Amino acid sequence: MGIRLYMIDLGTLGGIGSSANSINNHGQIVGSSRTANGQTHAFLWQKGRMNDLGTLGGTISFASSINDRGQIVGTSGTANGELHAFLWQNGRMMILDTLGGTISSANSINNHGQIVGGSETANGESHGFLWQNGRMIDLGTFGGRTSFPNSINDRGQIVGGAETSNGEVHAFLLQNGRMIDLGTLGGRTSHATSINDRGQIVGYSETVNGEEHAFLWKKQIL
Repeated sequence: MGIRLYMIDLGTLGGIGSSANSINNHGQIVGSSRTANGQTHAFLWQKGRMNDLGTLGGTISFASSINDRGQIVGTSGTANGELHAFLWQNGRMMILDTLGGTISSANSINNHGQIVGGSETANGESHGFLWQNGRMIDLGTFGGRTSFPNSINDRGQIVGGAETSNGEVHAFLLQNGRMIDLGTLGGRTSHATSINDRGQIVGYSETVNGEEHAFLWKKQIL
């Protein structure tokens, strides 16, 4: 008795293209699709059907992550042309506001409903944020002007990349309120893209000879 492996076409929202970005443990899928009128909207695919999640009043939205509770995060245009992070739950898309600027985006949500993403600040910098209990918290940087978290696990550990005071960008792990510099593979830049519930981190880094290599970061017991 064999096992058949095959690829399923999820379709579109009526337009000519779609892409899937995240799947939870219940098989629910989120992403974005072109619509019949040429807009791009976030979607939720479940039970064989692609559902349009709409927007925050603009013409564009993207879904980036879904947790096992069916909560979805992403980015949407608003009626006044701004881009804001959103949380979709209970059939409704809710705006997550910003850190004082006009732009924000949400990248990842864990099973406790904690959300990470990036936002423009009041002084025009771009900082990572943690959204929890209805509040957006500025994660700061390594002394530079930018930081950007990519992933949060169910322990609340956050990883991403942050600018240093000398203009480099280094992968970071944020835990217990402290941002830890993970360093590089010898070059000037690195980014952490994902973390599992065991605290293992993956990403990519510039090497000493200028190449870009994938990395795995984990605790070493000596």
